[in-house]
Amino acid sequence: MNQVTQLLRGCALLGVLAASANLAAQASLQTYPSDPSTADDITIGRQIFSGCSYGPEVLVEIQTTDSADEGTADARYYHTLDIDLTNSGVVCASPIPPDMYEGYGIGRLPKGRHTITVRWVENDESVSETNIYFRVSDIASKSVSGAWYAPEQSGRGVFVIRAPLADGQYPGENLFIVYWANHDADGNPTWALMSGQMSDNIVSGTAINTTGTPLAPGNAELIQQPWGTASFEYLGCNKGRLSWNANDEGITDGSIDVIKLATPDGQVPCFLPDSINAAWVND
Repeated sequence: MNQVTQLLRGCALLGVLAASANLAAQASLQTYPSDPSTADDITIGRQIFSGCSYGPEVLVEIQTTDSADEGTADARYYHTLDIDLTNSGVVCASPIPPDMYEGYGIGRLPKGRHTITVRWVENDESVSETNIYFRVSDIASKSVSGAWYAPEQSGRGVFVIRAPLADGQYPGENLFIVYWANHDADGNPTWALMSGQMSDNIVSGTAINTTGTPLAPGNAELIQQPWGTASFEYLGCNKGRLSWNANDEGITDGSIDVIKLATPDGQVPCFLPDSINAAWVND
């Protein structure tokens, strides 16, 4: 190998290392969802501002120290996530693509507090590292709020609202409200309303519907009547299951999987906005 070739290769290596360090330094990592539950397949992601991203050959390895209080809200878990860039290369685009993201799928984590030390490694040497702190709960993330439906049952739908409570029986916790737009045994449109606290990613309770006076000035003079029981299970980002047991014998009891149809404006998504280019590997 002549000196010119060695020099060129040395410059290329320095360029890759510099780009990698620049990428790591600019990394603003976060979890998707931002407030994950035990049902979520979590992604560690970041928005790319430099116009460069890692190539497809990124090797991700994880080591975890389990907590003595495993499965409780006070459990603490410490992880080290090594991102090996040795054979990945650095892909740069010009001009910079708008809203470009990259991330690493790490799967589901147990309930508790988690600290992940993310280290960018190249040729067995750490280029940069940062820590991410987050909590995993057993209730659906804020992104659960919105409209849901089952494609095979178009024409019916579910509205789910996660609302923080300021006072009352569970101050500081969250109330989950489920409105189900469906039909009665005669095919007439009706609503079933259920609300309650979520645990183990399920909210369930007595469902009611109402009758009232025709639309006119003044109060509706609502009359509440029991509809049956219903539950909504959060199965992870944009996935859920609705189950019901109706008092009306003309309605068949059952359950159906639903997906997210629409979200409120400004809601942070539960998924990384762009493609995921690596996976978490448990050794």
